Amino acid sequence: MNENVKTGIFVGVAGLVVLAAVLSGPKSIDPAFYNDEGAIFFSDFTDPDQVAKLEITEFDESTASPDTFVVNFKDGRWTIPSHSDYPADAKTRMAKAAGLLIGLKKSSIRSDKAADYEALGVVNPADADASNKGIGTLVTFRDKTGEALASLIVGKEVEGRDGMRFVRLPGKKRTYMAKIPAEVHTQFSEWIDTDLLELDAWKLSQVLFDNYSVNESTGRVEMGEKILVEKKDSKWSIASLGSDETFDEDKFKEVTSELDNLKIVGVRAKPEGIDAHLNIKKGMAGRAALESLVSRGFFPGPNDKIYSNEGDLIVTTDLGVEYTLRFGEVLWGKGEALTAGAKDEGKGGEEAKKEGQKPNRFLMVSVRFNEASLHRPEKPALSEDQIADRKKAAAQIQTVVAAVNAYLSAEKKLPENLAELTKGDSPYLKTLEQDPWANDLTYRVLEGEKFEVLSLGEDKAPGGVGNGSDLSSLKLEDEEQHQKLFDKWAEFKKDVDEGTKEAEKLSQRFGPWYYVIDAASFDKLHLSRKDLVKPAQDEVGADGK
Repeated sequence: MNENVKTGIFVGVAGLVVLAAVLSGPKSIDPAFYNDEGAIFFSDFTDPDQVAKLEITEFDESTASPDTFVVNFKDGRWTIPSHSDYPADAKTRMAKAAGLLIGLKKSSIRSDKAADYEALGVVNPADADASNKGIGTLVTFRDKTGEALASLIVGKEVEGRDGMRFVRLPGKKRTYMAKIPAEVHTQFSEWIDTDLLELDAWKLSQVLFDNYSVNESTGRVEMGEKILVEKKDSKWSIASLGSDETFDEDKFKEVTSELDNLKIVGVRAKPEGIDAHLNIKKGMAGRAALESLVSRGFFPGPNDKIYSNEGDLIVTTDLGVEYTLRFGEVLWGKGEALTAGAKDEGKGGEEAKKEGQKPNRFLMVSVRFNEASLHRPEKPALSEDQIADRKKAAAQIQTVVAAVNAYLSAEKKLPENLAELTKGDSPYLKTLEQDPWANDLTYRVLEGEKFEVLSLGEDKAPGGVGNGSDLSSLKLEDEEQHQKLFDKWAEFKKDVDEGTKEAEKLSQRFGPWYYVIDAASFDKLHLSRKDLVKPAQDEVGADGK
């Protein structure tokens, strides 16, 4: 082998070694891989008011299919379509949810491989099936035209990075890390005002436990005990206590507290055959309404009244707003089947317990304004103009009284008549004015240095009632009662106006719905007399005897 051949072989081997080193050595990453790191995901999404619809899609393992929770702006209000368009308390909640994606930055890039989706939890739930692992949550905000303002698959939390999650844009391969410190909830309770009654316990004035029942086999209403608890002078009491009984105030406080905090668990839309005041319409709509009522434990009775199989709780506020809570059938369930309803709702027993279901109750709430519960003033009040006239007359009397006293002080005697007060170069009165009803004031000398100045009032005769009653210098303080009575009537009329409006507003709110409440709440509210009355304890003296 000549030297040229040897040299060629060495050069060739060296070239192969270099090529192998290049192929097997560390690869440089294309700088374009990082070209959008730090950029904003949705630069055109800047204001929560742009949102008209929120869609949150998760994968439901029980049905092995995607499930989308929607909050929608419809007819001027936010509603939840899955719950018969129940009103959503979405103004602040939507702003908070939108704030998670508005201005959201691509903190860093994690992967461009679809093979990593399951490990990072960013599999699109809309495309997933039961074989998939690591399925994320798809959050989409839409504007009023239906166009997506922002849409993002939110995956697993990044280990060791508080508030950091893996995220991916639908239809894109790249997975990022982004700071999303909170979740967008799909629970019904997170999107509504769960405070069912919206009342304050300290504003209650009366609670009536009407513990009748309905015999479902005969349809007859079987009357039970009625327990009335009233508040007087800020203290609750129960009627007809025996000498050996006492009212259990602590137990009753549990009732008022539960009313104050009663929570909505679920809702069902009533059929159109029932109005806000529980009147049932005639015809097919009414028959459908009856079927709906009975299936939930509510029954028609005498005088077109709706009865419930567990009695009523009637609660009255100090504005005369009267809530009637009708307790219906037991309901078992969980998830959306509980909050929105299902065909087999109400089935319970051991099977339901094994599935983790808990007992609940149907509840209907109706509201009316009860003027009789307010403290109506016993006497009629004078008008504002009449009171103004009497105040003017009282001021005139006081002026004359001051002049008479000045005369007495100077002359050491009382004037024989009021005309004497206007005589001389320096009269005690310049003129004698008539009262507002064109009467001359009357002056009477009494015993010793006592005297009285009178206005005969509107009727121009001694005595009288109302605006015709006399005004006397000896009893001018009585005139304050007219103003006090007027103020009482003004307050009463204000309460009537506010109570009427409040009752109507609440009727419109409660009217379309059956509510579902926790059975534990029902147990706290559905009490008998023996629950509220306990044996009186003998008083214990300071010496313990």
